[in-house]
Amino acid sequence: MKKVTKLAMFLLAGTLATGFTSCSSDDDEVINTTILTPEQQSALSQAASESRANANKTEMGKVVANYINEVVKPTYLDLAEKS
Repeated sequence: MKKVTKLAMFLLAGTLATGFTSCSSDDDEVINTTILTPEQQSALSQAASESRANANKTEMGKVVANYINEVVKPTYLDLAEKS
């Protein structure tokens, strides 16, 4: 029993020591800037919308859409109504 208590104490001490050293605030401040130009952003959003449209046309896209409409949405709507 004494060994179990010692092991638990060492584990707790190690966890606390690791937690304090890993949470230091020496990270540089992140500046929120966008890397993409407006033209690149619009091209990216256009490509994303085209890929969504193409996914709906493919067979797998139809399977996924059917799964979402027949299983996922009713399940979460039912959960929302019950809560």
